[in-house]
Amino acid sequence: MPKLPADLMKRVKLVARPVMFLVVVWFVQGAAREGWRKLQLRIDAGEWSLDQMDWGWLAAAALIYSLGQLPFGLFWRRILAGLGQRLPLGPVLRAFYIGHLGKYVPGKAMVVVMRTSMLVRQGASAGAAAVSVFYETLSMMAAGAALSTLLILVKFSDQRNWLLGSMAMLVVTGLPILPPVFEQIIRRLRIGKSDEAGASHALTGIGFRTFVVGWGLLFVGWAMLGASIVATVRAGGFTSPVGIGDEWTIATAAASLAVVIGFLSFIPGGFGVRDGILFTVLTWTYDEAAAMVTAILVRLIWLVAELLVSIILYKWVGSPKVEGTLPGANADLYDAADAEA
Repeated sequence: MPKLPADLMKRVKLVARPVMFLVVVWFVQGAAREGWRKLQLRIDAGEWSLDQMDWGWLAAAALIYSLGQLPFGLFWRRILAGLGQRLPLGPVLRAFYIGHLGKYVPGKAMVVVMRTSMLVRQGASAGAAAVSVFYETLSMMAAGAALSTLLILVKFSDQRNWLLGSMAMLVVTGLPILPPVFEQIIRRLRIGKSDEAGASHALTGIGFRTFVVGWGLLFVGWAMLGASIVATVRAGGFTSPVGIGDEWTIATAAASLAVVIGFLSFIPGGFGVRDGILFTVLTWTYDEAAAMVTAILVRLIWLVAELLVSIILYKWVGSPKVEGTLPGANADLYDAADAEA
């Protein structure tokens, strides 16, 4: 496919970035409004009141969730390093956190586009960056499925259907990250086709140590998401009939099942699916009112936390354009996409 003229490409870039920003803003505000509407329905039904809100616990839930994303971001940086893209921690975390907002746009491709484009402006290879996003996301989901399988097997073995479902999710998300399978997927998707860090050598730099340490980080991240849900229960003014250890167990299982199933649903942000799964699993321990309000509050708290952290990182961690600092670096994602086409 012939390249577009340079002046036309510049115009496309100038238009594409603000359009991408507006698209993300539109779907994020839609998710926030829908979450608030559902919470208002609970309030109108007399099941809950804002007077019950514990704002200290609400802040704690948002903070724990934000910190819980850090291990996932660190894992992504390790994958990038394994692909030869050794970037400063700040820009990587900036791209990771801000890229989260892309999941609210239909198709889920916006996450890849946002994270890749931000890394390319730091001098990363577009092909390797895109490969790393796919691998990190699938690894995160596989770790969540593995953790939920373990927790259900140990603590909730009577939930056989959920155990089988969790095991099935582990296969669906775990099989693609096996090196031979993943490389075939990358080839078929034509990601990094002409990139020296592309499909044919995609995982050569990701060794056993990277895998072990990386999965340790992923498990820590999931554990913190469970802790965020426990804090959200407290934020809603609810108490638990079980000890804190069992409460964390059910919350972590709920977090991993809800997020992984929401991801596999391909619905933007897993909206509706994630909330329904979270409610259902929480009812294993909490009453229905507590489970329903908590599921809605989790949606709102996590969304607001993502927005606040994204704004802070966007302002605090700059994104200077660096060209040619890495082997195979491209000036911009659009140049890379045009060259690969």
